[in-house]
Amino acid sequence: MFAEEKGEAIKNDIIDLERKGSALKDDKIKPIYDDSGNILKEYPAKPKAHGFSDILDNYVGDAIKTKLKDGADLYQLSGTYNNVAGRFEWIVDKGDVTHRMFIENGSMNGVPIKP
Repeated sequence: MFAEEKGEAIKNDIIDLERKGSALKDDKIKPIYDDSGNILKEYPAKPKAHGFSDILDNYVGDAIKTKLKDGADLYQLSGTYNNVAGRFEWIVDKGDVTHRMFIENGSMNGVPIKP
């Protein structure tokens, strides 16, 4: 049972940290409307790298953590986004989340951005 199902607060290494740099990019998805204002298409066929839902930050506790050469911490988690396999990754540097991205077809390799 997940923490949220038991009414417990979710705790992990990034959940309460400030976002900076590419962690702020959200690749806002704008729906496509017809002439009457009805939504024709809400989600892109291909996932946006920085636009994944904030809810995924809840699962960083399940991610693999790797120390990078510059002292920052990389977190990688396998998953799918809009039915595309890959990995989610976050970088924490000096107490801030500075990178947050989905890598399409990405493997668990301990190297940021590289598939």
